[in-house]
Amino acid sequence: IVDDFTGRTAIEKSRGSSVDPSDPRIQLTLLEIVQKARSNERLRIHPQLVWIEALRDFAKTAGIGFPVKKELFFGIIEVLKIQSSAFRKSVELEIATKGTGLAGDLLFTSVSFFSEVPIGEERYQRDAKELWTDFAATVNENVVAEDMPLLEVQSDAFLDSQRTDAIVQSTLNSY
Repeated sequence: IVDDFTGRTAIEKSRGSSVDPSDPRIQLTLLEIVQKARSNERLRIHPQLVWIEALRDFAKTAGIGFPVKKELFFGIIEVLKIQSSAFRKSVELEIATKGTGLAGDLLFTSVSFFSEVPIGEERYQRDAKELWTDFAATVNENVVAEDMPLLEVQSDAFLDSQRTDAIVQSTLNSY
């Protein structure tokens, strides 16, 4: 997909860019991704709310509405962090800035799910990795069209299968 006169693709433009969660468009996109993931029963997601869902629920209950206006976003995040230690712990890992707390330029925004993947069962880990990778690929088809950064899938549960794959691949390459 070429979308500008220099010939850069939407994918190239989005790589390495940060996502500003205070942007209402980003909030809606994050929530849409979460809802798509939750609707896929094969991903085996725990019902615990992720930070964007908690923000949505709080904003609606407080009468602010969702998505939250950009100028209110970080203030509301701070209120939620005070009200809920679980939210505070979650958002500290999900929104990173160059400054202390939520100050400075944004580095990344993420959403983490609890998904049932038995540790030590490599077959299940491979299956889960494949399911999540396929989910991300599906989401990224739409993300490219919207000129948004790509969704990436990461998990400690996938590390063993990734290590095994790397060992096998390097062994095959050395022969």
